[in-house]
Amino acid sequence: MSEPQSRSRNVMGIMSKIRRGRRDAAATATFPAAAADVWRVVSDVERIERWWPRALGGMIIDGDELGREQIVRVNWGRVEGRIRQRVIEWEPGSRYGWEVVSESAGDRVLAPLISTSVLVTVERDGVAGTRVTIRAAFDPVGARGVLALRQISRLARRSYRAALRNLRGVVAP
Repeated sequence: MSEPQSRSRNVMGIMSKIRRGRRDAAATATFPAAAADVWRVVSDVERIERWWPRALGGMIIDGDELGREQIVRVNWGRVEGRIRQRVIEWEPGSRYGWEVVSESAGDRVLAPLISTSVLVTVERDGVAGTRVTIRAAFDPVGARGVLALRQISRLARRSYRAALRNLRGVVAP
């Protein structure tokens, strides 16, 4: 019996977007935990606040797995933000990727400065447990996006390292 193929909405997948993106950010960590336990946490948007920095909660709007639409509520200082996402990569147990569809702060919809795609991979590491990588591609939208790009990718790396520390606390206390 052959292995199930990865289901992806776009033929090239997120990785091609990362390669051609103007900037990318990534962080990797290995945990002494079972890959299945890690997957259950990272793929559950409704409990994202347990490990993702600034996340206040998440909810599924429509769909399941690939193509799923979801909203993540975030703390942006004095205002609550909402990030609408679409799942564009889903391989159960190992790959979960989304693109940002829109963002809002309070009642205001924000003009897109950066087109963002994020991929979380979960891999068994025979010696240490499970290796998790968070990788994102950032493509600027217009001149203001180009100006914001460097700062956003730097902040993302810091945020992804914090997410992995938080995740370690959840899956390998």
